Amino acid sequence: MAPPFAQERESRRFNLEGSLTPEERHQLRRDLDSLSREIYPRRPALERHLQDSRRRAVERFGHADVDGDRALNRAEMEHFAPRAARHFDRIDSDGDGRVTEQELADSFRRRQE
Repeated sequence: MAPPFAQERESRRFNLEGSLTPEERHQLRRDLDSLSREIYPRRPALERHLQDSRRRAVERFGHADVDGDRALNRAEMEHFAPRAARHFDRIDSDGDGRVTEQELADSFRRRQE
């Protein structure tokens, strides 16, 4: 006789593509979130810190966007973040001469990888 967890695994319902059903994905997310909170009890504090950091970054971007076009041109970038401005052409991924919040975030994400 198979152990109970093996029986449960065998009885799981999958859709035609072999992936989890929406209900199973939702349950898995809840289980992983619960496990994460047990393993890393400081996670809520870390999440608050990350949210605060994102909020401050958006505020700084808004202050740097002097002309209000929701993007930074080279001069705004030089004033906003002189060190990042040295890499303006690399950050401006579509080459339009303006750096959007998304391009800046993508650049930082690529740099961390």
